[in-house]
Amino acid sequence: MLQRLPLIALALTLPISGFALENGVAVVATTGAANIQTATEVRRDMLGECIVKLPTESQLAPVTTSSDEYLHKIDGTDKDAYTQTWTSTIQIGWQVRQRFVYVVSTNGIGQTAPTQFKEETAQVFRSEEVASDPSESPRFASNSTRVRFFATAQEAEASVRKRAAARLRELQANLCTSN
Repeated sequence: MLQRLPLIALALTLPISGFALENGVAVVATTGAANIQTATEVRRDMLGECIVKLPTESQLAPVTTSSDEYLHKIDGTDKDAYTQTWTSTIQIGWQVRQRFVYVVSTNGIGQTAPTQFKEETAQVFRSEEVASDPSESPRFASNSTRVRFFATAQEAEASVRKRAAARLRELQANLCTSN
């Protein structure tokens, strides 16, 4: 006979393979005392997600690094030299609220339990790295192709701040409407 467990307890106790976890479905087949095979299927579907909390532009802190590169024909002149080039990155992190529905159903011969539905929410953290874009720099060198570079840390930081602010504006469209 099929035992009924609370939905979450069942979902947590079922052995779920990596493949089943990716698809949000777990199936456990059992054979009863009368050799009657039944199966319990637990399915997790995402209903939606929204952003709970975003950082402000003033909270963003760029990380700036430099490297020495040998460049040819710097800024269109015949100057070839080692030049310090700068790059900058900002790590943006935000909280996301996800809504899931768990569907537990049984199928087989004989007594089967009615399908159960349970809605759950979870909060997860997401992050993304934004990098400065050297194509925004007025400085260039010509090897076989034109290479753009930032000659100062301030130029690289200004570029990454502009790009991170634009990404924050994109993410604001997905803010949760209510808590």
